[in-house]
Amino acid sequence: MGQGTGANTEEAYSGGRQAELAAQRILGTSVDFEDAIAAAKKAAGKIPGVTGWNGYSEQHADSIRDVEDQCITIAGNTQSGAEEISLTDRESGGSSPPATSNSLVRSMSSSTDSQDQE
Repeated sequence: MGQGTGANTEEAYSGGRQAELAAQRILGTSVDFEDAIAAAKKAAGKIPGVTGWNGYSEQHADSIRDVEDQCITIAGNTQSGAEEISLTDRESGGSSPPATSNSLVRSMSSSTDSQDQE
């Protein structure tokens, strides 16, 4: 007889919650970066004529936004996975407690989607 597989949904959801908290801390970093580059450009002035500020800002701010989005995705996927495992366990007669909804991750994701459209 084979051994069963399983997951500790409480630990899995807790990991997703930690990822969600990390995502909350990193959100807005791309805007802060763009603001810092704009301030540096202004402080440098027109002489000696340093160029490339806009391209540098755009390139790296896009990369930072990608990281922000990935953090949200990781948190959501981890929490959703815990919810699905919990649901499957309950449906099969197991005793896993329901995992908490990841509505905060969904709202964070919605807010970044609206920022992308601006």
